[in-house]
Amino acid sequence: MAGDLFVHLLTAIHVATGSLGPVKISAMGGRRYWNDGREVYDLIMGLLDYPLTTNHPAFTLSLQTDFEDGSGDNSLFRFVGSDGVIDVTFEGFKVKQVGIAKASRNEILKGYNSVTSFSNAQQTAFAKKPSEEKPDPFLPPVITAMDQFRAPAGNDARYDHFARFFAAIREGKPVKEDAAFRYRAAPPPCCATTATGKAK
Repeated sequence: MAGDLFVHLLTAIHVATGSLGPVKISAMGGRRYWNDGREVYDLIMGLLDYPLTTNHPAFTLSLQTDFEDGSGDNSLFRFVGSDGVIDVTFEGFKVKQVGIAKASRNEILKGYNSVTSFSNAQQTAFAKKPSEEKPDPFLPPVITAMDQFRAPAGNDARYDHFARFFAAIREGKPVKEDAAFRYRAAPPPCCATTATGKAK
């Protein structure tokens, strides 16, 4: 299942981030619905760890899929960052700049979840230490409110896939998902499958 459904998600995520793939993968799953003698899981959850590159910061990707969701039309992925959230579906996306509030130096020293549990010597040393904040090379543009995009009525992403595929065959035009791209998107789901072992 991961070799089918995870690949579609990874393809989109790798295009969006410019990533070459994860460096660590773990997963677990099991038979939760189809108890008919099969040994293959019907639910899988995977964690994929991506390293810092020139295209993106380090991030951890959580994927899950199952063969008996029942809700229908519920495919999406979500980019959660320090400055906001992007929800992406097959029809469009929404950007919400909720972000993580940056604590002031005084809040770090005296406020909730601060260094007050450290020894007095450590607290004094921390208070004397100059701020080491560095600019983030991946800072996004500032969004003042929620922004969203929805594909025009009648748009069909499958049409674009077919059109590009036929253009590649008939006219020799390059494809986005060439052999090297697929090599980066296909092995991680295979590793996730292996990591789950035999379904129980």
